[in-house]
Amino acid sequence: MPFSISDINIPVSIFFGLYGIFLFGYIIYGFFNLLHLLEYGRVGAPLFAIVIGFVGGTILLVAATILWLFHYDLTYTVTLAETIGLFKQTFLHSGSF
Repeated sequence: MPFSISDINIPVSIFFGLYGIFLFGYIIYGFFNLLHLLEYGRVGAPLFAIVIGFVGGTILLVAATILWLFHYDLTYTVTLAETIGLFKQTFLHSGSF
């Protein structure tokens, strides 16, 4: 049986792992951002509002995306044949206007 690239199946859990790596990087970036805000910022109500807004927004966005992603099945696989077929059916690749 010959090998074909379109027969490759990619599990969705790989994409969730990449998302986890992105979240880890964002947490490290956010920590250093807060550290610099607290060290070099002028102490007062505006700094307090910025820190609370940043932390609150981060918690809201991360919680929303994690709750949204819980609905997906981690064992589902994406086949490249279906993906390539979807790209072939688009208006740009159909050849007609």
